[in-house]
Amino acid sequence: MEVLARFTEDLGLAQQRYVAYVADGLMLGNRPDLIGGGLLRSAGGWEQVRLASKYGEHLKSDERILGDSDFVEQVLGLASEQLEKTERLRSKGMNIDTLAQKVAEVLGIKVDEIWRGGKKPVTVMGRSLLCHWATSELGMTAEAVSKSVGITAAAVVRAAQRGQALAASRKLYLDQ
Repeated sequence: MEVLARFTEDLGLAQQRYVAYVADGLMLGNRPDLIGGGLLRSAGGWEQVRLASKYGEHLKSDERILGDSDFVEQVLGLASEQLEKTERLRSKGMNIDTLAQKVAEVLGIKVDEIWRGGKKPVTVMGRSLLCHWATSELGMTAEAVSKSVGITAAAVVRAAQRGQALAASRKLYLDQ
């Protein structure tokens, strides 16, 4: 759903646009510049990988990440930190309901304002921050948040973006 939400909010139209996008990519055919994993491409080919190994240089790689060893290590380190933070919050009993209470506390509003539908500014702010923290701090998917909040996954993604901007501008942190 998160991928489709990038094409449009309307599910049927999003699916059509996605199919067209994939079809356009298929028409490009095989691309030699996109063959080989991150390590292979970053190092400059198999010969460079063999040379590095021969001289005792260990190259960090992950097939999901394109980049040199330093970049791969940095990305994996950040991912590990985020996972630890998420697990720490969950082990303390943090879930969507306790998160809503925290959002209400931080914004100085009632929890009911967050769950209430509508476009009242205080409700939009509360939901936006809730969506941001739920997806970025608790690691929830937009789909899971959408079921709890009662809005579409695409709306969760947009709300999370607003929530991220709100948190940054007001210097709001979940662990404050």
